[in-house]
Amino acid sequence: MKKRANRKKRAIRRPAAVKSTGGGGYSFADEVAAHFLVELLRGGTPLGSTVGSLVEVHFEVKESGWVLDDLLLVARNGSDATRCAVSVKSDARLSVSGLDAEFVSDAWGQWRGVVGSSFDREKD
Repeated sequence: MKKRANRKKRAIRRPAAVKSTGGGGYSFADEVAAHFLVELLRGGTPLGSTVGSLVEVHFEVKESGWVLDDLLLVARNGSDATRCAVSVKSDARLSVSGLDAEFVSDAWGQWRGVVGSSFDREKD
């Protein structure tokens, strides 16, 4: 009898959204990455002409110490290199209330620095 009572106390699990289980988020991230790869191939300046041309696109860079880890863009203008960490999300993270709490926490975590990160507040 006790086992049956314990089962009833557990929270009912809701099924995962089809988008989550079907790779919808990854598909969106792939489309965003494809845009930057095209910019890389054409020598584009997606971060602005003063930052320079896109010369590198890195994927999933958490192991390199980047909290915003979906993409890392590297642009070069002469001998100056600028890196831009990109967090790719397919759902709404920006509303009239501002940015969602998870993104804000991640951005501040990146700014404050994490062990092993080479983030440079002056250039990145």
